[in-house]
Amino acid sequence: MISPDIHAKEPDVAALGALLADRTRAAFCLALLDGRAWTATELAQLAGIAPSTATSHLNRLVTGGLLSEERKGRHRYVRLADPAIAEMIEALASRAPQRLVPVRSLVAARRHRAVGFARICYDHLGGSLSVAITDAMTEREFLDWEFGPALTPSGTAWLTDTGSTRETAPHIRTCLDWTERRLHPAGAVAAAVFHHAVQESWLVRAEGSRVVRLTDQGRDAFRRHLGARPHAGRPEIGCVPSARCCVIGGMAIALGRPGVDGLSEAVGVLREWQYDGAPMQLHPGDVGWFWRFGAAATAAAIRTWRRGGRILAVGLLDGPELLRLTIAPDAHRDEELAQQLIEDLTEPERGVLREGKAYVEAPMGALVQDLLFQHGWNTDEPWTPLRRDLTEPVEDPGVRIEVIGAEQAHVRTAVQRASFNKSTFTDEQWHAMAAGLPYADARCLVAYGDQGNAVAAVTVWSAGPGRPGLLEPMGVHRGHRGRGYGKAITVAAAASLQELGSSSAIVCTPSSNVGAVATYKAAGFKQLPEARDRRRDA
Repeated sequence: MISPDIHAKEPDVAALGALLADRTRAAFCLALLDGRAWTATELAQLAGIAPSTATSHLNRLVTGGLLSEERKGRHRYVRLADPAIAEMIEALASRAPQRLVPVRSLVAARRHRAVGFARICYDHLGGSLSVAITDAMTEREFLDWEFGPALTPSGTAWLTDTGSTRETAPHIRTCLDWTERRLHPAGAVAAAVFHHAVQESWLVRAEGSRVVRLTDQGRDAFRRHLGARPHAGRPEIGCVPSARCCVIGGMAIALGRPGVDGLSEAVGVLREWQYDGAPMQLHPGDVGWFWRFGAAATAAAIRTWRRGGRILAVGLLDGPELLRLTIAPDAHRDEELAQQLIEDLTEPERGVLREGKAYVEAPMGALVQDLLFQHGWNTDEPWTPLRRDLTEPVEDPGVRIEVIGAEQAHVRTAVQRASFNKSTFTDEQWHAMAAGLPYADARCLVAYGDQGNAVAAVTVWSAGPGRPGLLEPMGVHRGHRGRGYGKAITVAAAASLQELGSSSAIVCTPSSNVGAVATYKAAGFKQLPEARDRRRDA
């Protein structure tokens, strides 16, 4: 007969669940995944609660065996009890439903993205970077998964080659990543790689956070040790559609400056991205007009964003406060590109926009427009794009039109300065512009009045046969306005672009300039939906 005083033991899962059922205690455990020892005051500040309340929660976690504590003088430090507890917390986080947390600042948004990319997971690396390393190690046969993760002989040799020395057996296990919902390496091997990466400054720990930053040196090192290797019928090693997971294979989105030698490529992709029906965007003609300042200044004003060697976005700094940005047609809604653009446009140290007031012109409908708005950028004054179809004949302008060459540059200069009050255009700038790459498909036109005076001028820029051409700039001499010369020079511009093979002619003017809008419409251009820049106030 069994005595009623004898008791069997069974796991009290409910008690363990109760410890983590409180959001504050759960937040403490997630924060302690950085492997450090925290004080009660630090954790209280993290959770936004009183130190006395934090102490009460910590006492329960220590008693429940999730945390260990040590005292140094008057200070009490707590940490996760052991690596097994850390793995349990990480695994629970990966299984937990996602809770929407309001992001109230740009700093918070950056921190959220950074945690997902690379973070400390107790004694090893977590996040999409760690998952990418797992993929690369598997592809290169450094890991064998037949009986669970095991380091292969080639993997052991690789570990030695990286300088990640070990004093213990090459033990490796996996941890379910809570942001990626995939396995990343844990155990002695993962810890050795992580600590070596920190020592070599491949990775830099953020102060007071689990976030880890991948340095340029680290990106190069990981590519060198785990770089892409051809594999028939499969993408490059470590590459998945998310750019965050492609840093190993060299597929991270990179901001760059093309230099004078790289201007040809930048202008080339701008030509390729022009098509009828596209939202108003940066045109090779815009770069051509900027070229009046010289090739070196133009190169200094251009920014490119690449992934895997391919240019996805091009920006022109048209002054210290304005970035004119356009994006490859198939990348308008590319989330990784948009997030990278946001970081580069909002952090002055990236070398794109300065602090304070700034403007970004980007194609309407592009994701970066939405994200800028979410990050507090306002909507600026509207612009009106207009377009004329050039598949139909273009009428005669009704006045004498001449194509300006080098010998008549002074005529184009004079009309430009008489058309725009603040113009500083010079003959030297015309010659610099005419020497630029985009001018190979451009023309300067001047209209003459009844008295033989130069009364209006325009520069037209072709993007190649079958693509839209641009009018930039067009102006009428202030002493000859109101006589139809604006319409005449605009019609001549359309005819010239038609001769160059353009499918349409496009132009954009501030919506507040109702006279210019009326002139273009009189010349056969149709008004398109307004476009608006994004503005960051000082």
